[in-house]
Amino acid sequence: MTIPCLIAIVMLILIIFFGLKFKINLGVMGLAAAYICGSLIGDLPANSIIGLWPTSIMTQVCCVMLFFSVAVHNETFKVLAYKLIYRGRNVAPLIPVLLYLSILIVAGTGTGGSVVYFMVLPVYLIAKQCKMKMGFLPLIVIAGINGGGWMVFSLEGALNNGILASAGFPSEMALSIASKSGIHFFITSVIMFIVGYIVFQGWKCEAVVTEKPEPFTKEQRMTLILVCVFIAIYLLPTILGNFSENAIVTAIATRINLYMLACVFALICIILKLGTFEQMLKGIPWGALLTVCGMGTFIAVCNKLGMVEFLANIFNNNISPEMLPSIFAICAGIMSLFSATMGVVLPTFYPMLYSIMGTTGLSPYALASPIAIGSAMSGISPFSNMGAVTYSVVEEEDKKTVFIASIAAVGISWGVIQLCIILGVYNI
Repeated sequence: MTIPCLIAIVMLILIIFFGLKFKINLGVMGLAAAYICGSLIGDLPANSIIGLWPTSIMTQVCCVMLFFSVAVHNETFKVLAYKLIYRGRNVAPLIPVLLYLSILIVAGTGTGGSVVYFMVLPVYLIAKQCKMKMGFLPLIVIAGINGGGWMVFSLEGALNNGILASAGFPSEMALSIASKSGIHFFITSVIMFIVGYIVFQGWKCEAVVTEKPEPFTKEQRMTLILVCVFIAIYLLPTILGNFSENAIVTAIATRINLYMLACVFALICIILKLGTFEQMLKGIPWGALLTVCGMGTFIAVCNKLGMVEFLANIFNNNISPEMLPSIFAICAGIMSLFSATMGVVLPTFYPMLYSIMGTTGLSPYALASPIAIGSAMSGISPFSNMGAVTYSVVEEEDKKTVFIASIAAVGISWGVIQLCIILGVYNI
């Protein structure tokens, strides 16, 4: 291992520490570290470091969020969630199921993890009304958000695809892995919810009656129709292609690009005056993009300096191939307790997969999914964004329960992930 590589690894640890302590955007620190380690200490030209900026991630996220931010801004998704919950007002045992589904559906239709900021409070208030055990709340939140938010057409799914491509995977393979990971997230999410429903006796919720939600406005109806059409156009050719070798279906599937399609639908929204371009721009998570792209640039510099080979050799020489998915899931989960999944964890682990795949013969799905799921499910920790938001909205009398339950939820998720690895779920 070279001295620049060693310094880069130390810098990565320092970035995580100072970013958390002083609330500094990790992307800004990552870009500075990329220049210092790559050009001033290493022998990389400064211009080549600028070229490592992951433009594909920015393009993909911007395209998806330009469209789906319309539905967030005009509250189409929020009204949809309320209507779903209202449907089960007289079937108390189904209330936890409906709360879970409402978060999963909204997160899965493009908003991703940002759903926590506008869904957790109403979910908590409804759970409080039906006297659901508050320990169940963190599990519902993290299972719902990750079960839907990592679908390839949602925010985290789009970012995941971009990070995989930046890590060296061919674009088609990156999209395939990201798509499979979305399915694996959903399966893990459902198992986690079922475990929580049993542990916290979700069937003991009492009957609750909420006020009938307002009907969809004209703009919300049109937005919902566009979202459904968008998802259908993207998914139907892909699904049909799995069961048919029809030339027409194959031709359509190969010509549909998720992100370009989102741009087309964003333009339709503007033409139909369902939202303005200024509103769409506000819906793009610029801070998160800077974190992901800035840290992605730094990790790319680290890889140029030999960090990937160093870490890959450690795993190859000291851990049996059969244990790698389990070890990766645990390491990613622990690392995510103190750093960002998209900004640090995935850009650190994904580049190793490409070299490890060749030496172990393991499927990329069996390696990538445990890393992403292990890391993302730790997000409900009270020390992470999702956990902190969930903790902040509950009343004082429930704070201690939710705090402890958030930590317990991380442990439950890790147990479910290990079960899925043993059962070969991530090989599907």
